[in-house]
Amino acid sequence: MPVEHLELKVLEAGDVERFARSITPGNEGDALARFLEQRADGRPLSLVETVYSLSERGFLVVTGRGRRRWLQEQAQESWPQSPSLDEVIFGRILRLPTSARRLLTLAAVIGQRFNILLLAEIEDEHVSVVRANLRIWKERRLVRQVLEPLAEVQRFPEPQGEDAVEDPDQPLEFAHPRIRRVIYESLPKPRRRAIHLQIAEALDHKHDDDSDSRSLRTDEAVAHHFATGERPQDAAEHLLNAARRARDGHAFHRAQDLVSRGLALVVPAGKAQAGSTKARRPAVDRRTTDALRRLRREIEGLLSG
Repeated sequence: MPVEHLELKVLEAGDVERFARSITPGNEGDALARFLEQRADGRPLSLVETVYSLSERGFLVVTGRGRRRWLQEQAQESWPQSPSLDEVIFGRILRLPTSARRLLTLAAVIGQRFNILLLAEIEDEHVSVVRANLRIWKERRLVRQVLEPLAEVQRFPEPQGEDAVEDPDQPLEFAHPRIRRVIYESLPKPRRRAIHLQIAEALDHKHDDDSDSRSLRTDEAVAHHFATGERPQDAAEHLLNAARRARDGHAFHRAQDLVSRGLALVVPAGKAQAGSTKARRPAVDRRTTDALRRLRREIEGLLSG
């Protein structure tokens, strides 16, 4: 069974020293170890991200045979005394070229996993531009390929001719969920909502004229982005479609969960917000609400029958 999650313990001083000496030998390695002990506290992810940041800022210079020279004085003069891990990661994101940072931000809103064609389709960008930025992300250890095929990665038709690339549907993922979280949480809420809606509309439009290409996962993904983008009516409609597909596939418990999520978006007419005397309008129209409730009763009957 593949490992999905591995908990790493805090490294001891000897482990940090060996790690530092594997990067640069001798006295420079000892000095680097002391620097890392002071600023990363032995946490594996902090150690790795700090080293990547030092390299990108020119404080670890490649000298050959995989070794690096440690520019201790320059680093100590300009490095914050106690930066948080999120600050270190965000600094690495800010040092990306503008195009690479823009597309990686879109990827962070899509989720932990994505692919080249999905980014190109949503952003209306030439696939070669996305692929060029993918090389930057990989070089800086921000993104990596996923070896196993993943059903949850939304797929688009392969480009033809000069747009053709090797494995354009290859699933990709952020090198660590913390990287994606830092990017996502750095976005102002209005921009975050706008990007979610951009993703939802692109996915919905892509499959609008081809009902055979739609899947339960497609409708569920579109619903998620519409809901997060604060378009509950559209989200509820797609959850209803997904629930129907689950029912037709005899996945009754899945259908029940999707219906419950759709109904959770409903705000009853006449119900006032806390501290307000004005009644709220329904977030989801009566037709969609009634359809969800009928489907709920149908699924409950199938489960109890």
